[in-house]
Amino acid sequence: MLPLRILDDETFEEIAEKARRGIAKYYPAWTDYNLHDPGVTFIELFAWLKEIQQYHLDQISERSRRKFLKLLGVTPRTKKPALTFVRIYGLQEDLILPPGTRLLADHVEFETQGREYLTRGRITGGYSLARGGERADFDALLTEEGRMRFPMFGQAPESGDAFYVRLDTALPPGEAHGLHMEFFDDYEIRRNAPDEGFIPLAGVEWEYYRADGWHKMDIIEDGTRAFILDGRLRFRLAEEMATLPEEGGYGIRAVLRAYDFEVPPVLAGLHLTMIPAAQKNTLSQYRDFQQSEGTSNLRGERVFTWDTELAIRGKCEVYLGRTGGDGLIRWERTEAFRKEAGRLEARFHLQSSLVEEGTAVRLVCYEESFSLRRRPGEGDGFPGQSFDLDTPDLLQEDFRIMVKEGAGYLQWEQAEDFDRSGPESRHYTLDELTGLLAFGDCEQGLAPEGEILIIGCAHSLGREGNVKEGRIGAFARAAVPALAVNPGVAAGGEGAESIDEAFLRLRRDLRKPDRAVTYGDYEDLVRAAPGLMVRNCKAIAASKNPRRDGSIDDNAVSVVVQPFGAGANRKLSAAYEDNLYRWLEDRRLLGAKVNILSPEYVGVKVYAEILVKPYYPDAEARIRRAVEEFFGGASWVFGETVQYSAIYGVVDTLDCVLGIQALTVDAQGKGIRRGVNGDVQLPQNGMAWLMEAEYLITAGE
Repeated sequence: MLPLRILDDETFEEIAEKARRGIAKYYPAWTDYNLHDPGVTFIELFAWLKEIQQYHLDQISERSRRKFLKLLGVTPRTKKPALTFVRIYGLQEDLILPPGTRLLADHVEFETQGREYLTRGRITGGYSLARGGERADFDALLTEEGRMRFPMFGQAPESGDAFYVRLDTALPPGEAHGLHMEFFDDYEIRRNAPDEGFIPLAGVEWEYYRADGWHKMDIIEDGTRAFILDGRLRFRLAEEMATLPEEGGYGIRAVLRAYDFEVPPVLAGLHLTMIPAAQKNTLSQYRDFQQSEGTSNLRGERVFTWDTELAIRGKCEVYLGRTGGDGLIRWERTEAFRKEAGRLEARFHLQSSLVEEGTAVRLVCYEESFSLRRRPGEGDGFPGQSFDLDTPDLLQEDFRIMVKEGAGYLQWEQAEDFDRSGPESRHYTLDELTGLLAFGDCEQGLAPEGEILIIGCAHSLGREGNVKEGRIGAFARAAVPALAVNPGVAAGGEGAESIDEAFLRLRRDLRKPDRAVTYGDYEDLVRAAPGLMVRNCKAIAASKNPRRDGSIDDNAVSVVVQPFGAGANRKLSAAYEDNLYRWLEDRRLLGAKVNILSPEYVGVKVYAEILVKPYYPDAEARIRRAVEEFFGGASWVFGETVQYSAIYGVVDTLDCVLGIQALTVDAQGKGIRRGVNGDVQLPQNGMAWLMEAEYLITAGE
C-alpha cells in the first residue's frame, strides 16, 4: 500500500516558533523577540498563512474525488423518476391519451409515457385449454378490479396448451393495445430480475380471432418476458376481430410452443386499461423532422404532426435546420407557420418554399409558465461560465440546450465532465443537485458566446415521488372523461447521487462477486443469474470431474445447477443453460472453461422391518414421515453420500420404535457406487431422492 502523506503536519505555534529560532542565524542584529516587536507580528501573520495553505493542500477536493470515482469506473447516478401503473376506469367510450398526459397524486404530477388507446370494453372471462382437451374457466374468479388466482396453462403445462381471454368489445385494428398481466410470485425462492440479454424460458404465440379463424398478432413488446414478470403485453391487430362462434364475444389467446417455466404461471391480475406513468413534469421538449416526414396540402404547405400533450396545449416555436460547410446543423427560428391544435395532435403548417430538400424542421414546445426561464443567460465567450437555472428538481437525462452563434442556433452536447473535451467541443455539464449549468475553459470545452436556449427540460421529485398505492386519483385536466387510480406503489424514484453516496455504493459493490475466481464466486454468480430461480448449485473442482479418459483439465470448472420447480427431479433446459453460460461468459477468468451440469437424480429405495411399541397406532406414518423429511430436507448437497447409518439412526431414534430387525437401502442412477457398509456414494452432480419406501411393521410386547 502507498504511504499516506500528511501535508498539514505543523500547527501555527510550531511554525511561528521555528521562524523565531531562525532569527539569530539569518539576522543576528535582531535581538527583540517579544510579541510587541513588529517583526514578530509579521512572523505570526505568515505562520498563519502557511498553516492555512497546509490545511487546504491536505484536503481532497470534490473534483478530485469525482476523478477517483471515474478511475474506478463509477459515475454518480442521476435522478430517476418513480414509475407505476395506473388503471383507467369509468370509460363510456374508447379514449386516446396523448403522450405526456398528466395525472395527479394530490399535488405530485405523473405523466403517461406514450400514446395510449383505451377501450371501453371489458374482459368478461376466459379459460385454459390443454392440448388433450381439458378446460378450466376463470369467469367466476375475475373481480371487477381484474384480480384473480388462475393457473394460465394448468399445473402441468405442455407445448400446445393455450390460454384464452374473452372480450365484450372488438379491439380496432391498427391501434397499439395493451394487456397488463400480474403473476403470483410468493415462492420460497424469489426470481432474479431479468436483464436485457435474458433468453425467455418459453416460446409463446399470441393470436386473435377473426372471420377466417385464429391469426397471429403483431407483438410490439412483451413486458412479462413470457409470463415470468408483472408487465404489459403491447400488440397490434392487422384486421377486424370477429365474434367467437361458440363462446360469443371476441377472443385473443396465447399458445405455448416451447415451455420451461420453473413454476407454472399463476395469473393474479388481468387488465385492458392499465398504463405506465412516470413521476415527472415536462416543461420543454423538442422533436426533429426530416422534410420527407411532412405531408403536403392543397394550400402549398408542408404539414408536420406531433401528438404529445405539450405540443397540443403548450407554446410552440419552429426552427429550420440546414447543414453548413462545417457539417453542423444551424437552426434558424421562423415565425412563418401556423398551428392547429386538436384533441389528439397538433399540426404545424409551413410554406413548402421554406422546407426545401435537405431542410430539417425542429419543433420546440414548452409550458407558458416556463417562458421566462428558457433563456438562463447569454454567453460572453470567456472561459469558466456557469448559470444558475433557478429550476428545482431537474432531470439531467431530459435536459438539452442550443446556443446562438450568428444567425442560427447550434445544438450543444451534455457531458459528464470536460476531461475529453477539446477547444472546439460544444459541451456543457449540468449539476442536478445545485441546478448549475457550466461550460468549459476554452482549452477543455468551448465557451459559449451568444444566447443560451433550453429546448428540453423536465423536473421530478425523485425519491419523494414514490407515492403509495391509491394516491393517483385524477387527471390534471378535468376534460378527460375517465377516472384513474394506481393499484400499486410508485417505485424506483431516486434522487441525484452525491459523491459520498457514490463512494458508499462503490464499497458495497466491491463486496459483491462480479468475477468468478473462487468456487464460491461461481456459486454466488449462478444464484444471482438474471431471470432465473436457482434452488441449489455447487462448483466442482477439476480434480473431481476428470475427462472420460481419466485426464484432468486444470482450467475447467464445472457447476451443477438445480432449478427451482414445483415438479420433482427438474433438470436444466437449453434455455436455462444458455442463460447461465451467457451470464458467466463475461465473468470467468481468461482461459477458464465453464461447464454447466444438470443434476443426476439418484432414486433410493428403502425396505425395513421394524418392531414398534404397541401403543403407537400411527407408528408407520411417523416412520414414513421421518424418512421422507430426511431425503426431502431444505436442500440435499450434491454428491453427498447416502449413509446407511444415517437412515438407520433416523428410524431407530423415533419414540415409537423398539428396534430395527432389517434395513435395506438400494439406489438407481448413473455413476453411483455401493460401499461395503451399505452406503450409496453419489456422483459429483448426484442428488438423492426417495423413490420408494416399504415398511413391515410389527408391534412389540
